[in-house]
Amino acid sequence: MGNSSKEYLFHKDTVNMNTWIRYALCLLVMFAVGLSWSQTLMPFEADDDIRTIREKIKQNGYSFQVRDYETEVGRSYFVPGLFPVESGTNLKSKSLNIRTIDIPEELPESFDWRNVDGKSYIGPIRDQMQAGTCGMFAGNAAAESVFNIHANLTDENCIDLSESYVSWTLGQVDDYSEYFSGWIGANVDFYNLTALTKFGLGTGLEGTCFEKDFPYQDIYPGDDYSEKSKSYPRIYVDNWFRVFTPNDEDTTDAIKAAILKYGCVVTAIYVTNAFYNYAGGVYEDTCTEPNATPYYYSSANHAISLVGWDDHPPEGGGGCWILRNSWGTEWGEDGYMRIRYKSARVNLYPCVLYLDESSIHAYTTGVEDAGEDYATFSGYVKTGGAAVSYYFEYGKDETFNQKTETKTISYSSGQSIYRATETVNGLVSGHTYDYRLVIVNPENGENDIKGLPDSFTLKEPSVETDRPVVRDNYLQTTFIGAFETNNLPTNVYFEYGETPEYGNIKSVSPLLRDQEITLDIDNLLPDTTYYYRWTMNNGIASASSDEAIFKSSKNIFRNGFEANEDNPHFRISYSHNGEMYFDHSYSWYNANGNLMPKQNPSSAFNGKQNSIFSFDPRYEFEDDYTEEIGIFSYATSQSFCLSQFDTAYLSFYYAQPAWGDDQDELRVYYQSSPDGEWILLPGAEYMSNVTEWTHQVLELPDLSESYRIRFETVGNFGWGVLLDEVEILQTSETGVGDWSLR
Repeated sequence: MGNSSKEYLFHKDTVNMNTWIRYALCLLVMFAVGLSWSQTLMPFEADDDIRTIREKIKQNGYSFQVRDYETEVGRSYFVPGLFPVESGTNLKSKSLNIRTIDIPEELPESFDWRNVDGKSYIGPIRDQMQAGTCGMFAGNAAAESVFNIHANLTDENCIDLSESYVSWTLGQVDDYSEYFSGWIGANVDFYNLTALTKFGLGTGLEGTCFEKDFPYQDIYPGDDYSEKSKSYPRIYVDNWFRVFTPNDEDTTDAIKAAILKYGCVVTAIYVTNAFYNYAGGVYEDTCTEPNATPYYYSSANHAISLVGWDDHPPEGGGGCWILRNSWGTEWGEDGYMRIRYKSARVNLYPCVLYLDESSIHAYTTGVEDAGEDYATFSGYVKTGGAAVSYYFEYGKDETFNQKTETKTISYSSGQSIYRATETVNGLVSGHTYDYRLVIVNPENGENDIKGLPDSFTLKEPSVETDRPVVRDNYLQTTFIGAFETNNLPTNVYFEYGETPEYGNIKSVSPLLRDQEITLDIDNLLPDTTYYYRWTMNNGIASASSDEAIFKSSKNIFRNGFEANEDNPHFRISYSHNGEMYFDHSYSWYNANGNLMPKQNPSSAFNGKQNSIFSFDPRYEFEDDYTEEIGIFSYATSQSFCLSQFDTAYLSFYYAQPAWGDDQDELRVYYQSSPDGEWILLPGAEYMSNVTEWTHQVLELPDLSESYRIRFETVGNFGWGVLLDEVEILQTSETGVGDWSLR
């Protein structure tokens, strides 16, 4: 019996011990699984919303911030611009230009072409807008940096090349149109880079003119502008190549060496919504490996350029590239991004544009100045690493039977491109002349190296005008003029005023080529007759358009939220708990009164529609409905001019019915400068139950040339905040409140 008892006790203790061991093992496994889960990086998906992106950033331990650009800024930044190649075979030779690059034994820990001894070798950020022209912007950025470095051009002197010429002129040429254009974007064979080289595919149209010759447009500007641009002198490079590493080695150091030696490097990336919504910090994702052979045919959908790198950014976590985008300065860090090496496949597609040290080029660039009997020619001389001599030749009817004095440029180490100008006198007014820059062949003095020709006519400029576009509900009026400059630098002005003496004048950037100018004027008085005209001067003579008149809008600023009205724009943005995103249980709608039946107001104050910020009852029965309160929304007006008024008042009708004890809120702010502080208008804080349309008139302080108003609403599960007939008035006693005046 005793033995049995002991055996039983021993068995029981063993069972207990085994159970605890099992528990411990289970806990260990759970901990390991949890640890493994916590260390697993969550990839960004193409359709992630802003909330999901932020959750993944936190989960992955990334150090960058995002914002909802479409909601906050009111535009879609990312336009797909790269498409895959159909085949890796039968490609023209230029697209297969692949080479390795010598890597210095020691590379600097950081480098940035925007700040080399305090000077920038790359110009301002550009904006491709709604066209898929990212490849053209990336290629031009690289070409500009190469030229600027060779010419030692920095800061405001950096050249600016035309993306429109590449997109809309070269993109229509048969040999190139299959691979890139303003309509289709470009593919990762980068024929748009081939088109920037001197010989390219041999069309005779390679290179690109200056931005001032053919300014960027994100829609096709028409055959006339495209055809004219073919006659403009152009800048080109010698060639391009892919930066390649054998055996799929890491390309990071090779890209650094390329940036250091040549300038900005063109590459491609794979963009998801996380990239699209980047606002600052060091971007990072899991998309780092190739998915094709060779690796530079991996999936990509956007082209950019790299201007530098930083091995030790303040955020830590490893090195990053300094990426130059073409989505404007509102995106990212003033248009740039810092991105981890390899993220978004940025390391897989690097390409270099270059000028050979020994190459000699004559770049004609345009007429710099002109008068009744003279013109100043300009161009750039690429020396080829030795002293060279140059002259300009010119004449009527492409005869080039006259030339200027030959001059010599002494080569200086570190600079191979030099500015050349020459003034020619004794020209005849009214005649057309052709001219070009010529470099004396340093080898034999024969077969001189001739730049592309340009032409001009010594006569006054002219303009054709369209009727101005007068808005019904705000003062901004748009004027359009099509200018003929005769390829001479032309100063353009717009004059307007309440009398034939005008009194107001606005200067437009000087023009060199024929161009259509669109000009918005908004410092007007309402319901007033104005006289206006365009005036021009190109050194030959002054000219002006015929005097004309228009009548300004009756409204300074009015939005009645009717569907068929030309209303000024309100941009909508949201936030919750300090984060700029929106949970969809609240939103802005146009409705006739309140969204909910049997709730007041039952109809719009005037017309058939008002605006309402409200809980959306359609989501009440959905699985993803959430009951968060304290959701802020901001309806921000477009900028308008009020500096012409001594006083101005904001008039609007509002209601904000409570739901039991739940009350939504309304506040009204103003901003008197583009980057100024938002200031609460005196008395413009509404916190109580208002069930019927109520009129408010608030005096606007600090009137300025750039003025905005903002309605801030807070959703606390009341029956919403309703707005109607928002208007700016000259006095507090007229306007929307007195409908007998309408």
